[in-house]
Parts: sequence; structure tokens; C-alpha cells
Amino acid sequence: MTTDEEKQFGENVRHVRATMDMTQLDLAAALGKSQQWLGKVEAGGLAVSLKDALAIAEELGVPLSRLLPLEPGHRRSQEPSERAVLLSEIRLLRHSIAKQERQRDAIDVHIGSEQSRLASLQTQLGKLENKKRKG
Repeated sequence: MTTDEEKQFGENVRHVRATMDMTQLDLAAALGKSQQWLGKVEAGGLAVSLKDALAIAEELGVPLSRLLPLEPGHRRSQEPSERAVLLSEIRLLRHSIAKQERQRDAIDVHIGSEQSRLASLQTQLGKLENKKRKG
């Protein structure tokens, strides 16, 4: 793609992503890329490989042709398909669930640590009380 085509591709990616209420971070994470990488793509400052272009289209739930620059004089629908909207919602929910699962895992570790500390303190108290009874 030429620089103008890269810019149009990036604008198309940004438009579809924003229409689907998806953040750069969400899309970048789904692609296994950084938010900075996606920002450069959307700004037209980075040429993407065909593999990356196909992955972006797949994650957005649109055909690759929806992201490619149009020939002069052609127009395209600005509305994402129902499938694209559903895929976006599914992706966002999966991301939310994964985040909540990570938080739950962290809480479980914290609770385990607190339970160990509690057991240790109870043992110390029991030893102290036994010592007082004997003494």
C-alpha cells in the first residue's frame, strides 16, 4: 500500500473499531500487539502485512475489503453488520471475564495468605494459653 492507502486503511480500522465501542487497547490485545502499534496503524504511519490486515479484519468481524481503501468515487456503508456487532460484544465480554478471573485469582491468593497467617496466630495463641495453664 502507498502512504495514502495506509492512511485510509488506518482510518477505516479506527472507524470500524470506534463504531463497535472497542478501544485500541482491546483490539491490540486481541491481536497480540501493543496499543502503540495499533495507534501507528490507525494513524497511517505503519504498513501492515497481509497477515496482520486479515487478523484485524477478523477481530473486528468485517471482511478485509471493508478496511481496504476504496477506488475513487465508491462509497461504503458506515454501519457494521449485525455479525460484527455481536462479535465485538462477545470479544468485550471475554476480555471482561478474563480480567475478572485474574482479579479473582489474585483475591484467592490473598485469602490463602490471610488464612495461613490466621492459622499461625491461632497456633501461637494456643501455645501461649497452654504455657499459662502449666505455669
